[in-house]
Amino acid sequence: MPGGCNLRCRHCYVASRPTHPVLSESEYYRLTLHLVKEGLIDVVVPGMEPLLRHELWAVLDAARDGGARSVGLTTNATFLSKQASRLHDSALTVLNVSLDGPPEVHDRIRGRGVFEKLQEGVRVFRQISSKRLLTNTTVHNENIDCLTDIAAWGLDWGVDYAAFHPFELADQAENSLALHPSKAIGGYLCLIEAFRSGQTSSIVLEAEASTFWAVVQLARTGALDQSHLVIDEAGFLFLQLTFGDRELLVGLNFYPHHFIRTIRVADDGGLSSCRSMARTGWHGVGDLRTDPLRELICTDTATKGLRASKNGPCFA
Repeated sequence: MPGGCNLRCRHCYVASRPTHPVLSESEYYRLTLHLVKEGLIDVVVPGMEPLLRHELWAVLDAARDGGARSVGLTTNATFLSKQASRLHDSALTVLNVSLDGPPEVHDRIRGRGVFEKLQEGVRVFRQISSKRLLTNTTVHNENIDCLTDIAAWGLDWGVDYAAFHPFELADQAENSLALHPSKAIGGYLCLIEAFRSGQTSSIVLEAEASTFWAVVQLARTGALDQSHLVIDEAGFLFLQLTFGDRELLVGLNFYPHHFIRTIRVADDGGLSSCRSMARTGWHGVGDLRTDPLRELICTDTATKGLRASKNGPCFA
């Protein structure tokens, strides 16, 4: 969702995009409702910073009115304490808050005082709402040694899942943050051990097509040997390890047809993917306000646009 962001996070590739809205509030509502009725199961409103946009509530309402299974929001949480009550009363079912590390690491990535606002917002939200709450962490050179601390913060806050995914190269991001694979796997192994010993809440390890090496190399260590293959209602595949009432999920959502399962709407109404947004200036293919979804995703133009990248295949 365009409209600007109050932060300039070093790993982010969207905050510098144009801030002028293209879709109107009514178009956001109609487009979301249409996608849900076409079969979209889960709706997530990502950054820039959705809590800066009044159109957010139209998207949440449309997802509810269309009967979506889950309705999510990703936020840097700096406005969460002020909006916690409204979010609790809304159609929201899942709240994702961005967490980069302990205070000194988080603020070094996002700006001075941001961790304090994040912590306050999460605590206020959790005091009034039992809706599903996740922390979302981009793993890079400056927080790879803090993954257990990050998951422990989530446990203290009453977070349901702590999600982690490797840093991805992008035109607007600080690409020096990118991890060497061996260093990333070392951090993940420490995180898995902390999970096994009960130091963390449930964990999700994710990867895109451009970072699928993380899952492959992690599997080669044997750390996932006792896992089971599971599939959710949307057709997404995961490896699952369970310990008591906690679980560790490893997403396998980088397989080539994943972009058909994940419909990403760009700020011009076009169909896109995370990787093509990062590489093409946030431009979508076609216009979902006028082009039938089922026809658009089957065109050669859409297929090529969704996977185009300077760094090889990049299905969302």
